[in-house]
Amino acid sequence: MHTLGRVPVYATILAALFFQLALGRYIAIAGAQPDLVLVFVIFFSVFLGGGRGLETGVVAGFMKDIFSVDVFGTNALVLGVTGLAAGYLSAKFFRESKRTHFFLTFFFALFSMALTWSLARTLSGPQTTGLAEYLAVSAVPSSLYTAAVSVPVFLKCIDLYGLRRDEEFL
Repeated sequence: MHTLGRVPVYATILAALFFQLALGRYIAIAGAQPDLVLVFVIFFSVFLGGGRGLETGVVAGFMKDIFSVDVFGTNALVLGVTGLAAGYLSAKFFRESKRTHFFLTFFFALFSMALTWSLARTLSGPQTTGLAEYLAVSAVPSSLYTAAVSVPVFLKCIDLYGLRRDEEFL
């Protein structure tokens, strides 16, 4: 397992949050925006494991909660669970595959958005938008965009942080 200090991880997530807040509406396509904070939570979870994924997700969620109008702690819970799941599930996949990056990010972005919708429904009462409509109109396009953005981000971060796996193939 690779070691990477907390300072570079949290600095990267904070930079992604500021970039997302400042430029998110300018990089939106048909109303869908990539969730850059989620991309980095998944990245660090995949390469550092489930425990660090949980920690990274909770800290990133609290950072998002500070700038959110939702119930405080919702993002921390959702990103923490997502980071934990991504970290434990990633051990089953080849971490340097572009397809793996895309599909893991798509799946976990969709999972994260569905969990956020469920928490909003639980905490705020009935929603005007049903889950199927929310998934079709908002979650799937945003998850696809987030997954597409994740591929070059993952590749750059693998090189930047030196997280390439040693060649252990036949």
